[in-house]
Amino acid sequence: MLPSCKGHGVSVVCAQEQHSIVPVEVISPTQRTMEECVKITGTCYSTERSTIGAKIDGTITVIFADEGHRVKKGQVLAKLEETDHALSLKLAELEYVNAKSQVEKSKAELEKARVDMRTKKADFERLNKVYIKDSLSKQQLDFAKNSYEIAQAIFNQAKIGLKIFENQVILLETRVKIAEKKLSDCKIRAPFDGVISIRHANLGEWVKAGESVFTLEADNPIEVKGRISEIYLTNLKIGMPVRVTIDGVNNLFGSSRGYETNLTEIASVADPRQRTVEVTVQIENANHILKPGLFARMDVIMRRAFEALVIPEACVIKGHNPPRVFIIKGNRAEIREIETGIRESEMIEVLSGLRMDSQVVTAGKDQLVGGQRVKIQKREAQ
Repeated sequence: MLPSCKGHGVSVVCAQEQHSIVPVEVISPTQRTMEECVKITGTCYSTERSTIGAKIDGTITVIFADEGHRVKKGQVLAKLEETDHALSLKLAELEYVNAKSQVEKSKAELEKARVDMRTKKADFERLNKVYIKDSLSKQQLDFAKNSYEIAQAIFNQAKIGLKIFENQVILLETRVKIAEKKLSDCKIRAPFDGVISIRHANLGEWVKAGESVFTLEADNPIEVKGRISEIYLTNLKIGMPVRVTIDGVNNLFGSSRGYETNLTEIASVADPRQRTVEVTVQIENANHILKPGLFARMDVIMRRAFEALVIPEACVIKGHNPPRVFIIKGNRAEIREIETGIRESEMIEVLSGLRMDSQVVTAGKDQLVGGQRVKIQKREAQ
C-alpha cells in the first residue's frame, strides 16, 4: 500500500499514483434475442400465373375485365359469339326429347308383344296336349305353333327396336352435353382469384381455340424467391424463419416494414454457375399491397438465441483469441476471457465469462493493462 500524501517527502509518489488512474466508461451485459442471419436479395412473384385462352373458335362479343382488374374464381371475363352454339343445343335437345319419346313408345310395344307372345305360347302348349290325345287335327296344331312363332319374332324385333332407340338416346344425350359445353365455353372464366395483368385480345376479334385472351396472376399469398450460397445448404430446412423487407413497400409507407415468414421451398437443383440454391417463402397479401416484380431483401435466420447475454462488440479487445474484455473489480481493471456466439448489429452474444452484474469496459480500454487502477466516468445504459 502506498503511503498517504502527508508530508513533503511523499508528495511526488502521490502525484504519480494519481496520474496512473485511467478514466473508463463501463456497461453491464443485457439480455435480448440474437439472430444469426444470411442476407440475400430476392424478387416477388405471383403464386400462380395462367395465360387464359379461348376453348373454342369464335368472335369476342363482350369483354368484362381489363388489365388491373381483380377477379374471382369462376368470374366471366369475356364472351364469344353464342348464337350458333345456342341453336345447336336447342336442336340436340329436341332430338333427345324425341328419341326419349320413341323409347317410351317402344317399351309399350315391347310389353304388348310380350303379352301376345305369352298368350300364343300358352295356346300352343294347350293345343299340343289335346293333339297328343288325338282330339285335335294336325292343321289346328300347326296354326297355333305358327302364331306363337310369329308372336315370338315380333317380341324379339321389339326388343331390338327398343335397344336401338335406347342407344340413340345415349348418343343424343352426349350430343346435348357437347352442345352445352360449347355454349358454356363461349364464356371465358377466371380459373382462380387474382388480378388481370395482360389483356391479349380486343372486342370483335376472332380468336382460335387455345389462343391467349388474358394473363391472370394470383397475388395472395405472394411468393418471394432468392438465391443463397450453396455453403449454407446443409443448414437450410423447410420452416426455418425468414424476415423479408420489401423496399417498394417501405418507400410507400416511409418506414421500415419487415414480414416474418418461413421457408416454404428449397430448390432441388443448384445453379452450377453461381453456386447458389433458390429458396422460396410466401407472404400473406390480403390487402394486395405487394406486387409481383418488387425487389426484396431476405434475412434467412439460421439460428436464434433467446434471452442471450450480450455486450457491444466494441468492448472486445482486438487481436486476442479467445476473445477478451476488461471488467472492473473494485477500482482495478481485470482481463477476462469470454466465449462469444452470434454477432448482430454491433452487439455480440457472450456464451461464458460474464454475468449480468459484470462491469465491462467500453471506452478507455486501449490505455489499460491488467491490474490498472481505474475511475469510472460513466455507466452506459443500453
